[in-house]
Amino acid sequence: LTDEEIAILSKQRQAVLRELRVFLRDATNKLLAERKFKEFTKPVDIEEVPDYFDIIKCPMDLSSVMKKIDEHRYNVPKEWLNDIDLITCNALE
Repeated sequence: LTDEEIAILSKQRQAVLRELRVFLRDATNKLLAERKFKEFTKPVDIEEVPDYFDIIKCPMDLSSVMKKIDEHRYNVPKEWLNDIDLITCNALE
């Protein structure tokens, strides 16, 4: 590939990732707005649940998901879905 082609591909990739972040931010905001997901909006308070880290090895919550979106840490939708699944699995522990 030429330098020009690499630059074009890089711009296209950045545009796709920007669209992904917009979509993931919207989906996460919808979950945050749902009253039934209220317990999953913030990290677990260790003072309220002192043995939490004895049980849960990989904590996750919706505010952490939003932070990961803002930090550009999701490159494909599956990574976001894995974190949403982790929230669910942690809740079942």
